[in-house]
Amino acid sequence: MPGDRYKAMKGSNHKPFTLHHCWKLLEHITKWTLRDQEVAPDKDKMKEMDNGSDEEDGGRNKHKPEVNKKAKERIKHEVESSSLRDKIDDMVEVLITKTLEMKMMMNEMKMMMKQSRWEAIQSDAKYKNELEERRLKIKKAKAMKELIAEEKETMMMDTSKMTPVQMEVQKST
Repeated sequence: MPGDRYKAMKGSNHKPFTLHHCWKLLEHITKWTLRDQEVAPDKDKMKEMDNGSDEEDGGRNKHKPEVNKKAKERIKHEVESSSLRDKIDDMVEVLITKTLEMKMMMNEMKMMMKQSRWEAIQSDAKYKNELEERRLKIKKAKAMKELIAEEKETMMMDTSKMTPVQMEVQKST
């Protein structure tokens, strides 16, 4: 009888079975007759089944639909984490692009600096060459001026008052 069995259950707290009208309808159905013959499973064994090695495969709840709150939260977290991964991937891509752009700009700046240094070196060399040419022209002009002054002095010299030795020296120069 279900009343005695119900009282023996831990969850009943030794209260009497009150659903006799339901039991009368269900007692002849095979599901419930088999239940009378079954022994209630030990809770420790059930916990072992939950913590067992089948957990990777889903365990005893493998085919149970995930409709509870935990499953919904897990799905929500998976969606959030995948969107976060996508956002992080996008950010990394932007950072890589910006880094490459900066490297290219830096290379262009270096090339421009090298070009400007080269141009400065060339202009310095050109300026030094022009200065050297001017110095040479000035030296030439000075030398010519001195030569002309000497010749003029020699030409304008009064030889009548010179001694014969002075005349000899004058001729040799």
